[in-house]
Amino acid sequence: MMQQGKVIDEPSDAICFSTIGFVYEVIRVLDGKLLLFQSHLERLKHSIELLKWPALSHTNTLYSQLNQLIELNGIINQNIKIRVDFVSGELNTILYPIISRYPSPNLYHEGAATALYTMERNDPNAKAFDNQMLIVREALVQSGLQEFLLVDHQGNITEGSKSNVIFIKGNTLYSAPDKDILLGISRSVLKNAVNDTDFNWVEQPISAKEIQKFDGAFLTGTSIHLLPIHQIEDFLIETEKSRVFIKLTRLFLDQIEKENMEDLG
Repeated sequence: MMQQGKVIDEPSDAICFSTIGFVYEVIRVLDGKLLLFQSHLERLKHSIELLKWPALSHTNTLYSQLNQLIELNGIINQNIKIRVDFVSGELNTILYPIISRYPSPNLYHEGAATALYTMERNDPNAKAFDNQMLIVREALVQSGLQEFLLVDHQGNITEGSKSNVIFIKGNTLYSAPDKDILLGISRSVLKNAVNDTDFNWVEQPISAKEIQKFDGAFLTGTSIHLLPIHQIEDFLIETEKSRVFIKLTRLFLDQIEKENMEDLG
C-alpha cells in the first residue's frame, strides 16, 4: 500500500478516508506491466474535475509509484486501485493491490448471466463510488449473477454496474450515448478497434423492452476485456456462439496491444 507517495506496511496505519465517496481507477497489471496507464490517468483527472475537487498535483510521479508498488508486492497478474478522497480540503491518494477476479475460460464459452436493475448514477461520466453503488454491488453479490444492467427512468439500458454493455445487430454495435455512461477504457479500445472495419458503431438509447431484437450483447471492462452475455433476465441471447463476437474479440486484443505499446511510448 502507498499513500501520498509513502509506503505503508500496515493498512491500519493509513489516514482515514472521507465518508462522502471517492474517485478511483482500477488498472490491470499483466505480466508485471501496467496496462493503459495514460488512459486511466486521464479519466481519473476528468472524474476529479467533474466533482469540482482540486486538481491532482502529483500525476508526474504516479507512474513510478505504481511501478514501485508492483515491485514491492511482486505483482504479475493483478489489479491495482488508485483511490482519491477529498479530506479536509485536500486530495488524499492511496495506491494498493486489490483482490482480482478474472472470468474463468468456461465463462467465456458459456456466457454471462445478467439481470436488469433500475438505477441512475449521480454523475455517469465520473468514476466515483458512493453508498448508492455500494448497495448495487452488494445486491449483485447476493444475486449470484455476473452483472446487473442498469436501467434509467426512461426504461433504457445504460451500462453495467461495473462494466459497459454493447449490443450487436448484424455488423452494427449499439451503445448508450456517452453522456449517460462511464466512458470505459475497454469500451474506448473496442471503439478504436472497429474503426476502418466493416463494423458500424451507433450510440443511442437502448430500450430494455427491445433487447429481443439484438443478435448478441457483451460486457467490456478492465478485468473482463470482452465478456459475452448469455442471458438477460429470462431472455437467452447466447452471444458466446456468435462469429461476430469472436471477430470483435480478436480485433479488441490486437488493439489493446497496439495502444499499450503507444502508452509506453
